[in-house]
Amino acid sequence: MVCAGALLGAAQVVILRRGLALSGGDETVFGLTLAIWLLAIACGGALGSLCVKIAERRGISLRTGPLAGGLMLLSLSACAAPMVLPLMAAATDWIPGTVAGGGGLLLPLIASILLVGLSGGALFSLGCAAQSAFSRNPVTHTYLLEAAGTFLGGMATTLIFLPHFAGASLLVIFAVTALILSISLLCKRLLSAILSLAVLVVGILLLTNVPAIEKHLSVRLHPGQKLVQILETPYGLLEIYDNAGQMAIYENGLLLAASDDPATAEERAHLALAQHPAPEKVLWIGGSLGGAVHEALRHPTLQRLDIVELNPAIFDLAEILGESEMARNIEEPRVRRIRGDGRTYLHECAPESYDLILLNLPGPRTARLSKFYTVEGFRLAQRALAPGGVLIFSIESSEDFIGPDLASLLKSLEATLSSIFPRTAILPGGNAFFIAGDRNGRFALEADSISSRLASRGIEPIYWDHYRLRDRLSSSRTAMLEQALQNAPPARRNRDLQPISLQMQQILWSQQLSGGWAGIWRAAKGFLQPLNWSLILVAGLAAVMLLWRGGGSLSFAAGGAAFLAGLSGIALEILALIQYQVHFGSGYREVGMLTGLYMFGLGVGSFFTMRIKSHHFKALLAVQATWLVLPLLLFALAGGHLGSASGLQRLFFMVYLCVLGTLGGMHFPLAMRYFGGTSPARAGGLYALDVTGAVLGAILFGLFALPVMGLTVSVLQLAILNLPPLLLLFRLRSSAQRL
Repeated sequence: MVCAGALLGAAQVVILRRGLALSGGDETVFGLTLAIWLLAIACGGALGSLCVKIAERRGISLRTGPLAGGLMLLSLSACAAPMVLPLMAAATDWIPGTVAGGGGLLLPLIASILLVGLSGGALFSLGCAAQSAFSRNPVTHTYLLEAAGTFLGGMATTLIFLPHFAGASLLVIFAVTALILSISLLCKRLLSAILSLAVLVVGILLLTNVPAIEKHLSVRLHPGQKLVQILETPYGLLEIYDNAGQMAIYENGLLLAASDDPATAEERAHLALAQHPAPEKVLWIGGSLGGAVHEALRHPTLQRLDIVELNPAIFDLAEILGESEMARNIEEPRVRRIRGDGRTYLHECAPESYDLILLNLPGPRTARLSKFYTVEGFRLAQRALAPGGVLIFSIESSEDFIGPDLASLLKSLEATLSSIFPRTAILPGGNAFFIAGDRNGRFALEADSISSRLASRGIEPIYWDHYRLRDRLSSSRTAMLEQALQNAPPARRNRDLQPISLQMQQILWSQQLSGGWAGIWRAAKGFLQPLNWSLILVAGLAAVMLLWRGGGSLSFAAGGAAFLAGLSGIALEILALIQYQVHFGSGYREVGMLTGLYMFGLGVGSFFTMRIKSHHFKALLAVQATWLVLPLLLFALAGGHLGSASGLQRLFFMVYLCVLGTLGGMHFPLAMRYFGGTSPARAGGLYALDVTGAVLGAILFGLFALPVMGLTVSVLQLAILNLPPLLLLFRLRSSAQRL
């Protein structure tokens, strides 16, 4: 079971990483993947239990044979999973970089996870049956072994294998190890040695060909382009493609830069720097590739250009590209490359350091990116700007028609920006240009003024000449933009703890997909957003009164507690993973370690529970009470209230996930004592409640809670939801003492 747990842990990490790489780093992948994973595991466990019952009726031994067979099936399905995901994505015409919350990645995720989850869940039931011959508590022992394996698999994947092997390659290594172990359980020594050697040879051959297979699958997602290089980085998957001589660089499926694209390079550089009368010190967050740096350095007043990339590995990519047009002038003395998080740098840099700040980012489409477009992020940018300084960013828009959903996004960002800066403006175009500054700002908002400033600096753009600027900034297009914003509903501000831009981006992307979830996202907005603090409090009190007067069943209280503990545990795990990604951006690399720590905590919690000899009900009450505190701790952690140093915050996140898992691991066996006995049927019923709650938590809080409700309301909901079972259990303590 340790081997099975390690294989499951490694497979989950690889699928999560691959999902992030396909969806532009969209964190809804966490919720979708874990919801599908839990459902598949639960169904597999039910199938395994059915097999165990049939075998027991027929007197078939379940010690080694079925266990080894299940491990073989798990090995093969886990080995295939990372290849099935991109294969199915290509077959369903998935567009790399599309947000996963639109629904288009659902089928590929199901196809890659289903067989892994079914075989893993069935293997757990078979493992319990095999352990029953050696242990008085086979379920707990089997769970402990699997949790230990999952922790070891996740940690080994993150710290040992992924720095040297791609995801599919490391799963081949895990699968070969598991197959050899299965063969040793089934066969005698000589036959076992022969078959193990054959498996090893096939594994080595497969291992040598996996990179070529992965490249082929990547190319299928980018038809007509030639893959030049793939780089696995802590922040995402970087890919370089050659499209008929034009080089294109993608991170997690999102296009970062392309060669021979003067329009984009000039737009980033000249339209931005023209908004300040004499920019000397400029900060770019993103945008070091694509030729824009070369264009910016043509401005004679520019003394220093500081660049912070979301993925510092992009600087290394610039060194690989050398003196090509993509990375031209990146080594120029006036250019300073800063390795670190852009938001952290804004917080740490000296006040009034820059004349102009430009966000060269894909827009607030993920939680990691949204932090640059919030009230708090804009406030940090304002602090870093000198008097008369300008903040600029662009959002993908439309030149001739702006629909209501796009207008809502633009209006929300305008309202957010206006809450910090006294003067703002938006230039129309395929990319809507947002400009903000203080009252001393001297913007160039018309084609004549932009062309005049550029001409005074001796700059004649190739693409954005005076005629194209006049067409882009024509009065009709400006009026169309203003009318669209005026017709949009009242705007809500984008905040760190409630990044509503994520929900708006999910709706926009969903509309571009056949069968997209735009309607689901709108329904979630209409249902969840009206809830405020008072309604949450009323709902919590109503639930308390309902449960208080709903009868004195201890079984009902224990079942409700297990259901809500399952919901809260997975919800807090997903929210913690998202907040870790927001704060540090390296969740792509460390997701295995983080989920491994959670699984390690589950095992530790089960182990501690086995050592409790008395006062089980008091322990259950104490653990249930912690579910009121854990959501609030996450709020404090996400807000930086438990430490501001990066290393210290990382440590707190890791400790939090471990503690979260430990309390979850303690809760289930304690609740099982009061759910009507420890018979397999009652244990199965409680497990079903726990998994049902976990799936519901993954869907509601992994997809909708953060962008629609916000972190503050979400954690309060989780705390209040766990209050009724705590009060009911406390009320029934006398009944529990008689058991």
